Amino acid sequence: MSSISDRILTGIRSQKQQSLSTWLRALAATLLTAVLLLPLVSPVITPPKYDEFIIAFDAQRLLNGQVPHRDYFSFVPPVTSYLLAAAYWPLGGGSLTAARYTSLVVVLLGWLVLAAAFTRASWGPWEALLLGAIYPACLYPFWPVASHHWTALTVCAVFLWLVSSDAWRSSPGGVLLLGALVGLSLGTIQTEGVYLAVAAAVLLLAGGGKPSLGQRVRPWLVAAAGGAAALLLIYGPLALAGAWPKMVDDLLLWPARNYNKPGNDNARVLLEDVPLRFRALWSEGLPLPAPVGYGVSLAGTLLHALLLVGALAVLLATLFVLVRAAKERRWRDPVQAAACVVTLAAGVLYLRGRPDWLHLLYQLAITGAFWIVAAGRASREGAPRGRRRLVILAGLLVFAGAVYFSRRAMVHPAAWRELTDVDRPVREYVVNRFLRDPKVLAPGGCVAAFPEGGEVYLYGPRPAVGFTLLFPLQAGLNDLADHARAARDLARNRPRWLLFRPDVERGFLDPASPVGALIARDYVRRGEMGATVLYERKAEGAAP
Repeated sequence: MSSISDRILTGIRSQKQQSLSTWLRALAATLLTAVLLLPLVSPVITPPKYDEFIIAFDAQRLLNGQVPHRDYFSFVPPVTSYLLAAAYWPLGGGSLTAARYTSLVVVLLGWLVLAAAFTRASWGPWEALLLGAIYPACLYPFWPVASHHWTALTVCAVFLWLVSSDAWRSSPGGVLLLGALVGLSLGTIQTEGVYLAVAAAVLLLAGGGKPSLGQRVRPWLVAAAGGAAALLLIYGPLALAGAWPKMVDDLLLWPARNYNKPGNDNARVLLEDVPLRFRALWSEGLPLPAPVGYGVSLAGTLLHALLLVGALAVLLATLFVLVRAAKERRWRDPVQAAACVVTLAAGVLYLRGRPDWLHLLYQLAITGAFWIVAAGRASREGAPRGRRRLVILAGLLVFAGAVYFSRRAMVHPAAWRELTDVDRPVREYVVNRFLRDPKVLAPGGCVAAFPEGGEVYLYGPRPAVGFTLLFPLQAGLNDLADHARAARDLARNRPRWLLFRPDVERGFLDPASPVGALIARDYVRRGEMGATVLYERKAEGAAP
């Protein structure tokens, strides 16, 4: 009896030690990765992007009491704004500093959840951490700022963790969570929501066995209930506050009309920026001493090449599994089927969207993770071919990413002030200092800045229009309805100052635009300040 109890106690202690060892490995890997990524927070190493100002300020609008779609336009679903607003709230307001650190935490969390999903799919703990590290070490640093894509990828990671084991099928709670994650992803970004929706549909269809009609229908109803509950929590308060039906137009109809309109900046030739990226790689290491600089350029070339190979491998895996399934007239594994369908959906939407390098990486983060889970599950019946090679390639990718993305920190080590006050260069820009002068703009006064208003609105002046980003009609990114809505806002709020980027000034004076007609009638050009053109409302008198 004592020997049996000793064996049980020894087994329990062994499990505890293994669990502690896993947690310690994950903690050490997270700290190391955070240290490597921390310099990217600096505004010198990663200059502020106008896209992140949209995300950052639209979250601030929530804290200001504005309701998405009712009070301002956004084609981005609101979950990331909710997340950032929650991060801002204890700090008393929004900033790029808070937004970037929140983004970094979200990415690290997504990586750890991915590693957990890979472990459940039969990859070893170290293998899982290494394969998952491709996300923070090789993908995130290409766009290390607040973005709805990073939030959506973390939701996808949780989805993969759930389906990496078949345990979710045996519990109504698991099926409910499956649907809720689809709803949450639809509330984060439309494309990733579609991917998880089709993946969930495939997984529900591949239930196995010959269940009765009731047994087949019940999981669909439970999953639909989970998805509906998530969507109701996300969009219900907005609808009750009067955002309906504008949110349907903003989130669905507007992207269909305008996002990839022929001639605009999103209507790109497939991967047209990739040759430019490869040509630039051998100049990016030049500020460094020759051996180090060549090493950085070589690491960057290896990184880009391996990522392209990874994208090609995902396509080939999809074709191989589809052909095999057609021959065998069955799917060997539901997750493989889901990986195929997600890859096909991602390919179609990628071509219909903005098919450049950065958006390829967003797609690769999702499709690649699906295929890694599928490969891990296949290894339960014997190690699949190439498993060791995949781990070696992951190691090369992570090493190349670590070297390549540390190049700017080698040239300019980030100062403490840069890491604690990301906003300073923009906040202290001459135009923002000008607008803080009470003689220029009375407290509580509003301005309108085109096309990129977030750089101004985030640091004091109230926005006069419900667009954080608005382009001239000729750019093809906004239509006449957008300009009419902006003109109504300008007529109602009567801002003293309009601010324009010089390269779009003439476009906004277009008499075919309601905004252009209003500017010609009510405003006069006062000159340029820095890289900004200022127009003043005629009734306000002389310029300071």
